[in-house]
Parts: sequence; C-alpha cells; structure tokens
Amino acid sequence: NNNNNNNNNNNNNNNTDLSNTEEIGHVWGAGRGEFSTGIAREAVLEMRIRGINVRYMAILWAMCTLTEIKRVLLMEMIARVLKRHVERSMRDWSSMPDEELARKLVKTFNTYFAKSTDRTLHFWSQNLPDMLCNHFQVNPPGFYATATEISDRVQALRSAISLDKCDMYGLFMRVQDITGVRFGHVAPDFFENKTLQTSHFEHLSPMTRPMYILDYYQAQDLISVAETKIGKEANDLYTSGVYHYSRSLNVHPGDSMAFTNYSIGLYKLGRLQVEMGKVEEGSVFLQRASLGFARAVYLKPTNAHSWNMWGMALHQMIKLPLSLLPATRDALFSEAEGCFARALQEFRVKYEVIMNQCPPELVPEKQEDAKADASKVHDHWGLLLRQRALHTEETDPEESARCLERASEKFRESVSLWAGNLQAFHNTGLIMREQAVRQKTIAGHDSYSIQAEEALEHVLRLSEDVVLSRCDLASLLVIRALVANRPAPDALALLEKAELHYKRCIEINPQAYMALYGWGRLCISRVELMGLDPEKAQECMRGVGLYQRVHQVYPEYAGLYRSWTKALLDLAAYVKQGLATYPVVIASESKPTSPDTPSQLDALYRDAVQYAKVSMQHEFEDQHTLCFQLADALMNWALFNSEQGDETSYTAKFREVQDWMQRGARTLARVKHPKRTWDQATLPQLAMEEDQEIRYNALRCMRILASNASIQEELVVEHDIFGVLAGSSSPLQLEGPVPGVRYEAMFLLANLVALPANRPLVTSRPGLMSLIWGCASDNMPPIRNLASKCIVNLSLEAACHNSILHQHRDGECMIDCMMAALMGPGQTMSQTSFFLAYTLFNLACEPVNLPDLLVEPLFDLIFQFISMNDNDGVQYTFKILSVLTSSEDCRTFLVSGLVQRVELGCSLHTRELPAYVLSLMATKAACVTDIMASRAIEVMRDSALADPDIGLHFSDMITRILTSSPGVKEALCGNKLVKE
Repeated sequence: NNNNNNNNNNNNNNNTDLSNTEEIGHVWGAGRGEFSTGIAREAVLEMRIRGINVRYMAILWAMCTLTEIKRVLLMEMIARVLKRHVERSMRDWSSMPDEELARKLVKTFNTYFAKSTDRTLHFWSQNLPDMLCNHFQVNPPGFYATATEISDRVQALRSAISLDKCDMYGLFMRVQDITGVRFGHVAPDFFENKTLQTSHFEHLSPMTRPMYILDYYQAQDLISVAETKIGKEANDLYTSGVYHYSRSLNVHPGDSMAFTNYSIGLYKLGRLQVEMGKVEEGSVFLQRASLGFARAVYLKPTNAHSWNMWGMALHQMIKLPLSLLPATRDALFSEAEGCFARALQEFRVKYEVIMNQCPPELVPEKQEDAKADASKVHDHWGLLLRQRALHTEETDPEESARCLERASEKFRESVSLWAGNLQAFHNTGLIMREQAVRQKTIAGHDSYSIQAEEALEHVLRLSEDVVLSRCDLASLLVIRALVANRPAPDALALLEKAELHYKRCIEINPQAYMALYGWGRLCISRVELMGLDPEKAQECMRGVGLYQRVHQVYPEYAGLYRSWTKALLDLAAYVKQGLATYPVVIASESKPTSPDTPSQLDALYRDAVQYAKVSMQHEFEDQHTLCFQLADALMNWALFNSEQGDETSYTAKFREVQDWMQRGARTLARVKHPKRTWDQATLPQLAMEEDQEIRYNALRCMRILASNASIQEELVVEHDIFGVLAGSSSPLQLEGPVPGVRYEAMFLLANLVALPANRPLVTSRPGLMSLIWGCASDNMPPIRNLASKCIVNLSLEAACHNSILHQHRDGECMIDCMMAALMGPGQTMSQTSFFLAYTLFNLACEPVNLPDLLVEPLFDLIFQFISMNDNDGVQYTFKILSVLTSSEDCRTFLVSGLVQRVELGCSLHTRELPAYVLSLMATKAACVTDIMASRAIEVMRDSALADPDIGLHFSDMITRILTSSPGVKEALCGNKLVKE
C-alpha cells in the first residue's frame, strides 16, 4: 500500500485511489508494454530483501483483494513459470547451433503468446495451470491451512488463468526481460492474429546462454561432484562451479539462495586451496566467500543457513597466518560467534512457528528438521571454540581451557537437540583428545583418551563406514601409545589396534589419503619401539611406502612432505647398514633389481631434499622448522658426498645448508623471538635459555652445523660447547616438557664424541657424565639410544674408563645405571642393550677395571642382556664373559654365583649361557666341579629334549667339558646324564 509514498492522495485515501483502474494502470504500467520495467521487478526484490521466497507470491495473490494488483501478481507468476519452462528447454538446446536455437525459441514463444493458434490455446488451458500450481506454493511455512483451504486456493489460481484477459504484450516483454531472449519490436496487438518469425529473433543476452538456470544447475552438479574428489581434480571442479554460479548471479543479483550457494563454492574452494598449500590463494577465496554470505543475509536476513555458513567461513579464515587476515583473530572470532548466534536465533523462530501454527500431524517431522538444523550450528560453534583454544593455548592457557569447556557444552547441546548427530559425537571425541594431550601423566592422559575413544566408537557403532571417525580414532590410539613413560608392550598393543582401524579405512575407501598418511606415521613411530634393527628397517620401509601411496593418491596434500622427509632420513641409516633398500616398491610384491648402496643413498637424499623444499612451499606454519629440516637433509647429503670423495659437492651443499640455517634463524627471530639475535655465534648462549623452544632450536642448529669439522672445532674450542651442555657456566635443565631438547642435546653430543679427540673433554666434566647417564634411562627410546651410543664411544678410549665407572648420576654405581637404562619405561630396545653390552666388553678388556666389574648385579645385567633376545647383544655378552673368564680372580667369582642363576632364564640364550661359561672356564682351569658340570649338562639335556637342533648344538659343548681336564672327565664318565 505504500509503494507510491510520494503520492499524497494515495497516502490519504488508499482504498479510493487504488481502486481506480486508471491509477492502478499508471502505477503498475499495466496494458502499456511497460510491465517488464515496472513495479514487478521491484516487488520481487522487496520480497527477497524481507526474506520472502518468490515461490510464495501465490499467497500474496490469495490475500490481495484489489483486482488490478491481483492481476499484476498473476502476470508475474505466469512470467516466472514461462521463464522456468524456457530454462528447462534450454538445458537440452545449449549445444545447438545458433540458427537451430533461434527456430526453437521462436516456436516456443509462439506457443506462449500466439492467441490465434490451437497450440497456444491448449497450452494455456491444460499445461499452464498445472505448471503454475506446481511451482508456486499456496501453503508456505508460517501460513499453514487446512486441506479445504489449500484446495480452494489452488482452484482459484487455476480459474484466474485466462488467455483472453491476459495482457499478452506486457507478458511478452516481461518474459524477454527475465530470460534474456530478445526479439525485435512488435506492436501491442501483434499477438491477436500474428505469430513470431525467425526474422523477429535478435539475440540472447550474453548472460543467458547457457542461461541462468543452466549455469545454476550446472554449478550445483559441479560442486557436488567436486566434494567426492581430492586434489587438482576437485580444485578444477570447484573453480568451474564457482564460475557458473557467478554467471547466474549476473542475471539475478538479488537471489539470496544463489549468493549463498555461490559463497559455499568459494568457501570449499578456499579450504581446498589451503589444504593443498596454496595459502594466499585460499585466503582470497575465503574472504570472497565471507563477503558473499554477508550479501546473502542482507538480501534475506532470515536465512539461517547463510548465517551459519558465514560463521564457518570466518572460522576457516582464523586458521590462516596473521599476515593474510583482514582483521585480528579476536575480531574474526567475535564476528563468527555473532553469525552462529544469529543462525540459532533464526532457527528458534522457525521452531516457534512450527509449534504454534503447524497442523498437529506435521509437527513431529518439522520439529525434527528444525532441531537437526540447530544442532549443526552448535557443532560448528563448538569447532570454532576448539580452534580458539588451540590458538590461545600458549598465550592464554586459562582462556584456552575455557574455550575447550565451552566447546564441550556446545557439542552436548547439539546431541541433546539431535541424538542421531554423529558429527557431534565425533567432535566430542576431538575435544577429549585435546584435553588428553594436555595431561602430564599417563593416568590423566588415559582418562580423557578413554572418553574420546568411547565417543568415536559410538559413531562407528551407529555407522561403521565413517572413514573420518575411524581415522581420528586410530590417530587417538597412536597419540595414546606414544605418551611419555608408556611401557613398550602396552604402546605396541595400542599401535596394533590403531593399525587395524587404518586398514579398515583403506578397505572402505582405497583413496582415503588421510588413513594412508596416518598409517605411515604409525609405522615410523613404531620403529622406535621395536627391538631388532632388521625389524626396524622393514617397518621404516613400510612407512615410506605408505607415504608413497599417499603421493600417488593425492600429490597436492601439503601435510605429507614434512613427514616424508623425516622418514627418508631415518631410512638412510638402514640403507647404509644394508638392511633396507630404496626406492621402496609398492605396486608389486616382487623386489626389483636394486642399485648399489651409494646410488640408493644418493637418490634417497635427493628425494629428501626435494620433499623438504616442497614442504616449505606448501606449509605456512613453523617455517623456521621447515628451514632447519631442509638444512638437515642437505647436510646428510653433503656428508654422503664427502664420504664418496666428492668434496666439491660437499662444499656447495654445505654453503646451501648455512644459507637455509640463516633463513630459518631469521624467521624464528622475527616470528617468535624478535628480541634475540640468531646467528652461529649466539647459538651456545641461546642453548642455555630458559625458554624450551629457544633451547631446542639452538641445539638443533648446532647439531646440524657441527657435522662440519671446522664448525665443530669452533664450537668446542671457542664456544666451549661441552661446558654449555654440562651446565658449568649456566645450568642446562634438560628435564622439561619438550623431549626434543634432550634429544637434540644427546644427538649433538653423540656426534661430538664420535671423534676420539673430544672424548676426554667429555669425561673430564662430571656434570656432563651425569647428564649422559641420566638420558640413558630416559623414557624416550631415541634419547636413551643416543645416550648409550655416547657411552660406548667413550668406552673405546682407555683414558675415559675411570670416568665411566665412577662418574654417575645421584651416586649410583655404573651397573645400577645400566640396569636403569635397560629396565626403564617402554624398554624393548635392542640398540640400548647392544650399546651397553659393548661398553662392558670394552671395559672388561682392561684388566685394571676388573675389580670394579666384579659386583653381584653384573649377573643380573648379563641375564638382562640375554633376555633381550637380540643376537648382537648376545654376541657381545658372550664376549664379555669370555674376557672375564680369562682372569683367575674372575673365574672363582663367576662360578660362585653362576649355579644359582642356571634355572632363572627360560629363553634359548639363557639356557645356553651357563654351559657356555662353564666350557670357557673348563678350558682354562680345573675349577669346574662335577656338580657344576652336571647342572650345566642337565640344562642342556632339557633344552635338547625340547628341540633336537639345540641338542646337536650342545653336544659339542658337552664334549668340550668332558675333555677339558682329566678330573672332570673322570668325575662325569659314570654320570647317566652324560650317557643320555
């Protein structure tokens, strides 16, 4: 009633003026061919701005009592139905030549408007009423009516359609306007007795072919298919879909739903770009999506779906680097929360309308739909809070904890609204996982992990084939397995359980790259918990092979290359030992002809460097870490070139190493520690900082650079690196929350003591020896191995033996320290047992050390070595005993305690040990009594009965015992065991 506010007469006497036919015709442009540019277009836009779907125009028509207004509304509805009919036809004609398309369009428009033809009469009497009633809803949400009322409205609408009463010329102009099909000028009475000819057709609007609806539907199809793809294929489909949405918006810029779908395409494209490492491009698309959702809610403020998606777009933007954000993270977070709150408000209104106005028989279905929609908003809001918690974990731990708690509340509210919301249970598991990671003890970690497992397993019980939940459950089990101080058998059991979930994911979807990637990481993690080097090598090869499969499935996945680089550097150690080969074969089980070891190593290091560089291009977080990783890979390659005698390549690569180290240091200083100077000269001072991250990165830099002999000498002589590590100038507390600090310290020290000249410098510092022995019993296997490697290298120097024997931590003797290293948490490490057995052998070779080795725990230590079931450890254990039995003093001491331990062991090696020792003694002195020999032979016999092959092996030892001395032979000849 107020569309002509400038007309005072209309304002003063609405009913009188608007009932005047001429005034109505003037205002609405009726009957003058001005219908297409008149109030209809403005009325449609006003409906959309107020959040009223144009499909509900039939309701306005039914409510209206003014004849002329009803006529104009009816004309607009007919025009829109005809437009829809043209659009559907155009979907089949889009590939036609222009001439054929023109003929089709002329024929179609004659069917609509040529009153003199039977075809038109049939269309208006039979087809058009059905099309109109099917397209325009007479009973939209909020205006529920009875079945009788709906039937009356439909009948009234059908009856109103009249070919005789229609302003055919005005309708013709309006249809041209909204379809973009252009004909030449025709007279207002043209359609009374004439038809359109091909010569009347002029052109299609540039935005019409393939026309709005074609673009719109094609965009929907492209986006739907893109959601099932990954990588470049998905990127191309999303890009094409967004393009077609943009074409449809050029024709209908006031369509809120079109803007929403267009922005959803941008959102998904931006998220994919970020995942592929194209962060800057992704940020542009996400910002465009945010603006699109803003436009959609402006056109239709009640569009809860658009508010929800706007919040999700802002959430994705928060994850980007600060340099790419249009505002601060706090501002974006507040804006996103506002969007989710508004979405929930609109869904509440929808719910109230359903409860108050919906017929009783429709309430349950409508109610569940509204609850499900609101439940999803709670989910997205909870994920936003989780992201906020991650960003504030270091800067504001209290705020981070509050955000996690609020996120949990949102997920609980989501489940309370919709019990079947699997995503809510999944997200609850993620929150519990975040809580578990923050716990400092195994018990605390497990309490949250178990809750997370229950939530994710609940999802799988409801739907077994949810790959994402199964993947996250496997990831949770891996995290739980690797928590500090977890016993190795328990950790391996958890990893095995996680592996089953990853395998199931691959069975469900062989292209599930996240499952392949997680499985690869599991294999690399399990290497550190395994016993024998051959087993470790095979597991490492499996991990690398799975990373190769990820690369085959999704080569653009940015998260792959950092882990792949590390795995390749780990694999290099096994290739050097001849325990593994590279490249790893995946496609077939048969092994190809492998090149020689140097060629394999050269290819391996080349690939590691290449993937490290790719990682730097694709990842935007922790750029300094990526620089250091690239420098590490280059340093390994350079050292390999040096070993091969290629000093030119070594020099060039080392220069590149220094460049990347400097770049990483500059990035670290700029982003995280702007008040500190990072260069080669300041690294020792930075290694003594209280900040764990600074200390870790400084030690890592020194470890990489120290691979160069001249820099190593500079660190030792000029910067007193051993003093830094020992804590003589400033305490270096390695017991901290970052295991990487201890790892890098031991790694650096192991590299330094590989040179004989550096070994006395280490053992001359009691603090450093205490540190080494402490790390030898660390709860992290890699740290334990590096520390024991340091000890065995030191034991190679006789001048260091006294320090090894007597400089220990907390007043413990060396044997106690060794036992702590072997019996510590998570202990199945053959490498540690091998290194410590090797150390004892080196010490026993010096007669002066024997008195210090003749201690009762030595027997327990020896039996512990043997029970590791490691061939290398057993070999060195026998060597130790061989050395010890060469001394008269040792023989009596060993024999006195040996008989008590004969029956303690149950493995093959522990059965073999007493007989082996006794045979060694018997060959050197007649100190073996018949009782001792008889006991040894009894153990041999029991083993032989269990395994004939062992009996054949032991028969040689029995012969040696019998022939060792006349006294022993005479004493044992009548023994029935010997006869057996």
